[in-house]
Amino acid sequence: MKNFFSDPDNLNENPIRVLRGNVYQELSRLSPSFIAVLRKAAAEGKLDPSNIQFSDSEYPATKGPAAGVGMVLLYDGFQMYLWCMCYCFVVYHSEMTVKRQANRDEENDDVMDGVDMEKLKTAMKLMEYAQSLLKGYHPWDISLPNPAYYSDEMHDTITKVNAVYLHAMNFVIAHEVAHIELDHVTDNAALDLTELDMEIQADARSVELIKDGMTTINKDTAELGVLAALCTLLLMKSELSGGGHPDSDDRIGAFIEHIIVDNHSHLWGIAVLAYRLWADHYGHGIFFFQNLDSAKLIYDEIRKQLKEETLVQYCEVIVPEGTYGVTCYDVGDRRQFYTKIDGFGVWFEADQLRGTVKPIMNDQYIDPTKISDFITALSGLIDNGSSGDQVQ
Repeated sequence: MKNFFSDPDNLNENPIRVLRGNVYQELSRLSPSFIAVLRKAAAEGKLDPSNIQFSDSEYPATKGPAAGVGMVLLYDGFQMYLWCMCYCFVVYHSEMTVKRQANRDEENDDVMDGVDMEKLKTAMKLMEYAQSLLKGYHPWDISLPNPAYYSDEMHDTITKVNAVYLHAMNFVIAHEVAHIELDHVTDNAALDLTELDMEIQADARSVELIKDGMTTINKDTAELGVLAALCTLLLMKSELSGGGHPDSDDRIGAFIEHIIVDNHSHLWGIAVLAYRLWADHYGHGIFFFQNLDSAKLIYDEIRKQLKEETLVQYCEVIVPEGTYGVTCYDVGDRRQFYTKIDGFGVWFEADQLRGTVKPIMNDQYIDPTKISDFITALSGLIDNGSSGDQVQ
């Protein structure tokens, strides 16, 4: 076992705290521009770098980092949530996107071949724990993945997640420092700036500071860290509206559409994955296209849906196990179905030309016989999906 607790015999410590020194170390070498900003802020009395401080207060994860006059405070709950989500993004992408796509490319009929189901189930449990942190602080069960105590075979995964998390924290802290640099926390702020204007400025400035420090060695991880931070903010609430902040999908879009040149970058897949997790967790209707050539095209279609209306209908299907409510989503001539089976939100997609239905998300957690029953029942909804229909 790997054990990085300050007191190896005390397994009740908060495991996120073992990374505090790493956070400071990463900040110290974030970029020449960031260091210049810190020095200038210190000279002007705006921020002493030693006042970028961690707080042991046991607040919910919704209490995120805060910039004030002369200081930045970082709360444990938010950092725990961020690390958990970084883990989920890394593992889900590796197991559910990369491996399944490799099987499709190799024309392997079993798209789940080689997928580590136990690792996925553990990631799902970790996401449930992360979501519970939004309601209140709960001690970390160290039997779940964490940065301080884990088996030797998890070393590579945890090391990768830690690297992504540290770059995500770079973005979060650089955002708060940007507020201080731009006088958003003092009476010197421009009078015509709204809170939304300030948040957009801080986002843009923090990306500038991070990009200045990117190299061929750290570029991929740094970009993934920024995206992971923004996708984490998406998953923190059910609505996209940010109030005084930019809408969550717009924050992701402003970054990903600006920084990515390659339409086949893995970052498009991470963004699509985040929208999948968000839609599944909060029960939102997003139509996930399966027959498009790249994650970039899927991302573009999702963005369109988030800005436009999707036709939603409610139906019921009868299977041997009982009657289930099914939500039908129509986008153009495409149709998808969403229902809950054994506690899992499962998505199916209709091929209206062939008159067939196939599962596309979370079916791997369900008894294949049940999935087959649903496919048979849902096939009746391809040509008959008006609200209130009951199909047997």
